[in-house]
Amino acid sequence: MTLLRLTERSHQDQHQIDICLELPDGTQQAAVSHFDFTFGPEDESQIRWYLEDYLQYPQDPAPLLAARIERRMSELGMQLFRCVFQSTDQAASVLASLHGRLSDTRVEIITPVREAFVLPWELLQDPETGARLALLQ
Repeated sequence: MTLLRLTERSHQDQHQIDICLELPDGTQQAAVSHFDFTFGPEDESQIRWYLEDYLQYPQDPAPLLAARIERRMSELGMQLFRCVFQSTDQAASVLASLHGRLSDTRVEIITPVREAFVLPWELLQDPETGARLALLQ
């Protein structure tokens, strides 16, 4: 099985992600991405509403608001994906090696406890395929 490990080191809105891809044949590729990413209080509030309140009260006009928030969540996920995998040539190379293997890839995200909610990892989404890479369990 292929393993993709993303290790986060963040300082406020400045992020460093160490990327390690381990292929089934034992070879590894590594890269480091540095980028700015802000996940603000308004996004947090809207996503909280979507995940908590909308499920309990889905009456009009909630579906219209929910559709807008779903689009925003997708935008944030694709933006984060680009920051992580397209910010350097090395990161893009790792992504190219991952192409076609995603369905057989285990994705591990390592983040310090104090930074666990800095980046919205559960929204991480490939802009080309629409595939989400991380899920909350």
